Amino acid sequence: MAYAWNADWIEFHQERALARQKVGTYLRDIWLAFRKGDSLMIKTFEFHRDDVSADDLPDLGSNVEVYFDPYMLELEGLSSWTDLKPEEAVFHIERLQVLAIKPGWSNAEVIELARNSITFG
Repeated sequence: MAYAWNADWIEFHQERALARQKVGTYLRDIWLAFRKGDSLMIKTFEFHRDDVSADDLPDLGSNVEVYFDPYMLELEGLSSWTDLKPEEAVFHIERLQVLAIKPGWSNAEVIELARNSITFG
């Protein structure tokens, strides 16, 4: 099984994927993490506004998506629909943090480390 459902998070097991997978959802606290060996990469997104809800997002209400297959993994942030006039622009900020994790740590311990290490802004 390529997915493991936990009370507070979903694990995607890339090495178990038999085909391409893409999952999207709406997160209030917008961050995703990727564990590889003794490293943890945390990706945070700074484009959430209190006046934006899942109804304002183009991809079935998702503000994050995870795509993976046996060879590739993508952690993606999505922004809301925005009508732009000439000379206007939109942007959002993505931050990456890379942390060392101890060998043998459970995924629950790694998630706790991620939650305690996340910085927004």
